[in-house]
Amino acid sequence: MTRERWRPRRGWVAWLLIPAAISISACTGEDAQHEGRPVTALPTPTPTTAFTDFDGFAGEYASAAERLAASLPAGVEFPAAPPGEWDTDGTFEDGTGEVAAALQWRCKWSSAYVAAADSGLNEDAAAALDQLAEWGTLSEVRKHSDSETRTMWLERVVETARSGDDRTLRAIHGECEPGPQ
Repeated sequence: MTRERWRPRRGWVAWLLIPAAISISACTGEDAQHEGRPVTALPTPTPTTAFTDFDGFAGEYASAAERLAASLPAGVEFPAAPPGEWDTDGTFEDGTGEVAAALQWRCKWSSAYVAAADSGLNEDAAAALDQLAEWGTLSEVRKHSDSETRTMWLERVVETARSGDDRTLRAIHGECEPGPQ
């Protein structure tokens, strides 16, 4: 008695491929909440595949803070350690320390703006807005954001504040860690 070799039949193959095709189309199809919205091709930063531990992250923050220190408002310094609560046993994507320093820089200048604006020091407030306009040009920001994000920062936050509506800038400032200036 000879055994016939098992050969997949077309029917079996089709039954195996149908669920795969359905799942692929389900993942790529549009759902009801996105109907009618225009498709956009937003550029996004390329994710990194390099990671570091907390010491590497803190070192990256310290290096970026040192580079940015000269451009802070007069009498203002960066915190010695990255502000906030961080998991010291965690793993951090390369660039996280640089971004933390750039965000701290933005917080210091938004504090300078709010203090000047609230005190009626219009020239100082305008100078702080000039600095905040430069945030998107910092290498620490440029490396870790796309051009559309930087443009929106300038248009929707800085230029809007220049035109007299600083609510968005104040809301962003409200997210900053409280502490000494």
